[in-house]
Amino acid sequence: MDSDVTTQKWATIPLPQSTLIKIGTSTIYPFTTNQKFRVPTCTAMAEEIAKFIIGPMPAQEFLDDFFPIRRLQNLHVVPSFTPGCYDETLKAKCELNVYIPFVSAFKKPSNCSNAIPIVSKIEATIQFLPGLCIVNTSSHADRNPRSSLPFEIKPDVSIYPGNSTVTKTDSSISEIFTEFKWNTKDNPFCNVVDKNGWKSFLHDSKAGRDTLGQITSYAAAQLGAQFRTHIYSVFILRDMARILQWDRSGTIVTEAIKYNEDCLLAEFFCRYSKAPPAMRGNDMTALPPTPNQAHLARKDLKLGTEILLVKLSIPWDAGNKNCFFVVPAPSATLYTPPGRATHGFKAYDTRYQNVVFLKDSWC
Repeated sequence: MDSDVTTQKWATIPLPQSTLIKIGTSTIYPFTTNQKFRVPTCTAMAEEIAKFIIGPMPAQEFLDDFFPIRRLQNLHVVPSFTPGCYDETLKAKCELNVYIPFVSAFKKPSNCSNAIPIVSKIEATIQFLPGLCIVNTSSHADRNPRSSLPFEIKPDVSIYPGNSTVTKTDSSISEIFTEFKWNTKDNPFCNVVDKNGWKSFLHDSKAGRDTLGQITSYAAAQLGAQFRTHIYSVFILRDMARILQWDRSGTIVTEAIKYNEDCLLAEFFCRYSKAPPAMRGNDMTALPPTPNQAHLARKDLKLGTEILLVKLSIPWDAGNKNCFFVVPAPSATLYTPPGRATHGFKAYDTRYQNVVFLKDSWC
């Protein structure tokens, strides 16, 4: 009788659907240097975005098309690139040792003989980004409170507006996400090859697709959390870098840049730092509300002070006047960038001072 009871008891326990998880690294987050887990949704993102990737585009042409010098002011005040300024980055034996020297490296003078070495600071990327803030965010998951992604993202290096005090990942205010890989198997890109009559530069491997899905999820989080027409990101594999532009129609990827020898990556940072907001991809119909508008909107929309508010300017049919609606910052959802990116909001109408429903989408 006891045996029968025991058998029935165990029969009700569902069988395990996978093997036990072995934690053999210092972290169990999926997006790390030592990735042990695959996120199916990211794998699906890689498969979806692959159809919308264009490249490789010559890097100089990329810069001249998207950041023409004639439209940039005070570019001459940015320090010039010097070959070898990323030497400390490339000396790293593993990816985890890359992030800090890439942002701003420290180097011992070669003639130092003191018992306590004098250390001189060698400015790396930070020197090419005046007015912006660059942060090592490799150990910090996205802190955006309105992100509804079913997994955490942790870009290795993040660039923020210069007045930002953020020291962790925050997709709601980020300018550029940078991802590093030190294992060549993780490269999502390759030389152009012919595949059954059509040319591709995407690396057709499991590790490559995982990386492509990873950087796509970063773009999805940023585009989903901000009002942007487009964004930029950087992918670095050892001594090679690629710049990517993401928008709702697809992704443009540059050719590989030897960033310690060639000035093009540094030039991208320089030009971006001096670019006007619209050139960087900020939607100029999305503005900060006045303090009074923000107060009334929070009251009527029942929103706390921790929620970022945005005032949307919408053309009105009667004449050239615009209507203004205050809405909370959008919520990042699991959505591959290409598409209409439709958002629905409870919005505060500043003209009639009431709450309405507002639908926002790309045509």
